Amino acid sequence: MNTRNVTGLTLIIAPIVVILSWIIWSMLDPDGPSASGMRANADILQPLCLVVLVALSLWSIGLFNLSRTMLDGDGGDYANIGGLMILAALPVIIAEIGLYYASGSIADAVLSDNFYTGGQAVGLAGTLIQFVGFAIVGIGILLQKNFNQIIAWLFILVGIVGAVICIVSYDSQLLGIAYVGFVIATVLVGINRIRAKA
Repeated sequence: MNTRNVTGLTLIIAPIVVILSWIIWSMLDPDGPSASGMRANADILQPLCLVVLVALSLWSIGLFNLSRTMLDGDGGDYANIGGLMILAALPVIIAEIGLYYASGSIADAVLSDNFYTGGQAVGLAGTLIQFVGFAIVGIGILLQKNFNQIIAWLFILVGIVGAVICIVSYDSQLLGIAYVGFVIATVLVGINRIRAKA
């Protein structure tokens, strides 16, 4: 299996795993993710955090690898900047998930809430950087014309909407809408990568 196919599969499988995990989490904590929900469902949500951790890592690396394929041409600089931003956001997002995981292990409700709130604060920064990077990669695709232009505009739109929601209300369920767009755009690119001629 060549690099193109590995990147394509990563961009298809990882986002789907993340969104399915988010749906499971939402079902277990229907009022919105919270520290109390994390504590009450730690036996399911903590392992789910680890699944999300791996899937988000693969998703970010897949997008970074995608950006590496676009360095030549008019959109190269944008792809480079956007890809680096997505990769730079990854350690911050890992810290967010780690804080959520820890909040589920802490019996003291106040301390658990503090860990969870810390995770949200850290996550806001990482997710904001990730969405901005995604939009910038979209500009690279738009200029490079190496994918359908609808995909380019989807990247840009999802990136901007996601960034705005992060700034306005990171804990809002509306962020889920941006993530669905993030998944759709990424999966479309993954399919395109696999179907492309070598």
